[in-house]
Amino acid sequence: MKLASIAKLFLVFAWREATGFSVPDVLTLFPGTPSPSDLQTGSRINGLPGVPGINGVPGVRGAPGSPGLRGDPGPTGPPGVPGIGGMPGDDGYTGVPGAPGRHGEDGRDGLPGRRGQRGRPGKDGVDGIAGLSGEEGEPGPNGFDGRSGVPGLPGPIGDAGRGALWGQCTWDESSDLDTGVLKTCAFPKESRDTYLKVSFSGNIRIGPCARCCRRWFFTFNDSECAVPAPIDGSIFAPSSTSAGDPIRPGHIEGYCGDIPSGHVRVAFNVGDCAGSGDADAFTGVDGGGSISRIIIQEVAAPIQ
Repeated sequence: MKLASIAKLFLVFAWREATGFSVPDVLTLFPGTPSPSDLQTGSRINGLPGVPGINGVPGVRGAPGSPGLRGDPGPTGPPGVPGIGGMPGDDGYTGVPGAPGRHGEDGRDGLPGRRGQRGRPGKDGVDGIAGLSGEEGEPGPNGFDGRSGVPGLPGPIGDAGRGALWGQCTWDESSDLDTGVLKTCAFPKESRDTYLKVSFSGNIRIGPCARCCRRWFFTFNDSECAVPAPIDGSIFAPSSTSAGDPIRPGHIEGYCGDIPSGHVRVAFNVGDCAGSGDADAFTGVDGGGSISRIIIQEVAAPIQ
């Protein structure tokens, strides 16, 4: 122990030399340091603390301790900042169709829409039931003449035929009849498809009168010709005539169709002109050897 005290004292003097402190100051900094008087009396004193040693090599890491008990939940922290949206995920699988919902109430009528574009023509529909036959229309106008066809092959030689049927009626009496039938001739028509050609030749006259007119015409079974038109002739006197005016020959001729076959009454008549009043008419000449004549002939229908 004494040696330790002496060593401690040497350290005090060394500190004094290095720092300039006095011996009392050093003793104050290091309590327990023996004073010089203590060394002379031989009293027991504690030495100065030794210089700290160098840290030793770290020991081997010990085994992990047992997990501690779970602590109490801490307070709820403030909401975090919203994160950035992630990429869209893949489409999910189609779900099972839900049960049909109930019908909702009918909505109000909407405003009329704009007219759409014209659609494509539809397909032809199914033929409908044939309608009732319409009334027969009026005959249309004659068409243009067609082109001549290719000549046909010669036909077989037919039986010897006879000429066209014709007949005539004649008389030499005069008549002052102003309105009515002057002469009737019967004719046996063989076919409905043929026409009758009729003509009158004789003397005719009107008067005496001023601005007067008489009309001579044919009838077939008491009707004037309708196909194609009436067969007639008229004398109109624009100025005054007298009983001494000359009697002149007249000729009236035409064709008539759409006449039934069989017995046909062909009559030659005299009557009023349209829009004119009565006038005296004279047909034929008495005692002058003049003959009045009606000729009737059955002919083929005209070329269309």
